[in-house]
Amino acid sequence: LTSIGQNLNISFNFSLSDCCSIDDLLANAGVGGTTIIFYNASGCNSVSDISNSCGNNSIIIPGGGIAFGQQAEDLKMSLYPNPATTEVTVLLEGLGDKTGTLVISDLLGRTILQQRLEPGQMLVNLDLAEHDLGSGIYQVLLRTDTEQLVQRLVIER
Repeated sequence: LTSIGQNLNISFNFSLSDCCSIDDLLANAGVGGTTIIFYNASGCNSVSDISNSCGNNSIIIPGGGIAFGQQAEDLKMSLYPNPATTEVTVLLEGLGDKTGTLVISDLLGRTILQQRLEPGQMLVNLDLAEHDLGSGIYQVLLRTDTEQLVQRLVIER
């Protein structure tokens, strides 16, 4: 791929295994529109991140990545922005056909918010004021029938 005549948007893909394959495209102004690259796997979060990770036009053979329309097999959860001020987005991968529960609790273990997740759900957007989440450190728990993941959320208001 040497050029595309439109916008390039690569985002919210934490399973992305190969960004170096587009390094030449980005370095040689091969994008005919806007380039938007953020919230991806390490080394793939921006044009400069890709350039720094791939440098010298090295090519990495793709492997283990997820094709468009496929679901990740491993359950993953990411929070952004973190620290948050007004809202936080929870990115879910690998939920597949499972239902789940998202639970936010304070450091004393009190449940502040509990929300049911539908099969295949990928995003949860939370307005912090609406859920009365003030400044502090919280625990975000993603629970399915077979797995649990925990992330720390910092809120600075």
